[in-house]
Amino acid sequence: DLAAAAVAGEEPVALIGLWPEFSMLNHSCVPNAANWVLPGVNRAMVVRAARHIPAGEEVTISYLGAPQLLPLDGRREALSTAFGFNCGCPRCRAEEDIPNSLADLMEDIVTRVSQSFAPRLKKFLSSSGGCDTQELTVIRTQAGAMMTTLYQQLRRHMIHPSMRQQLLASCFSCLEVIADIDMAVGDHSAAAVSLSRCLTAAVAVTPGSDLHVILASKHEAVQQQVPSTGVAQIAAAHQTCVEAHRLRYGRHMAEEVLMQLAELNRSLYV
Repeated sequence: DLAAAAVAGEEPVALIGLWPEFSMLNHSCVPNAANWVLPGVNRAMVVRAARHIPAGEEVTISYLGAPQLLPLDGRREALSTAFGFNCGCPRCRAEEDIPNSLADLMEDIVTRVSQSFAPRLKKFLSSSGGCDTQELTVIRTQAGAMMTTLYQQLRRHMIHPSMRQQLLASCFSCLEVIADIDMAVGDHSAAAVSLSRCLTAAVAVTPGSDLHVILASKHEAVQQQVPSTGVAQIAAAHQTCVEAHRLRYGRHMAEEVLMQLAELNRSLYV
């Protein structure tokens, strides 16, 4: 955790270790707990509840990184390759039952992002001549059209709202492209909306993760730059950011420390 290491005054390092109790936790593609390594000499593994866990419910974490935000086949392939099992968590079982046309559309979106939208976006953002706003607008329009089709299909098939957010999380890469373009062109109003959609989708499948706090931090900063934003909206974005950081770092943290972590999560992750 880069922000936690910075607050502790330590250089971030990659770790490989053995945590016997932690190793007993099973995977879920919609986990109820989040984990990260505490900075310091002991390198303790922190596991925190990411939502209310009723008595008797198994505590689960995610074994995945970025593949957590892929559709069913991509997640299962990643888990089978790295860990040798076929996931049967509630999210995976639910995704097995969606109509084939919807599953195919999600796969098409993810493929289009990885093969077209993301490479083109990276090329134009890294160009020494600056961003080509016209080309970025074209990419955003194409990505937006695909997401609009997905929203329409989710409504057509009457997917339950909670499941809807999990399916949107499986197409997170497309939501992220849209938000990145909105921020790149300086459209704060659009960026506030697109970042909010990213945040809602991420929280549905990876609450308490580094992605959760990064998105909450960025959303708060962008919301403050929207000219028409009222006091209530700014307060709501701030509270969402605070709650995200409490979920990851603990409710005992003073708010000023949480805000320091939030600022670091905004600046350290680009």
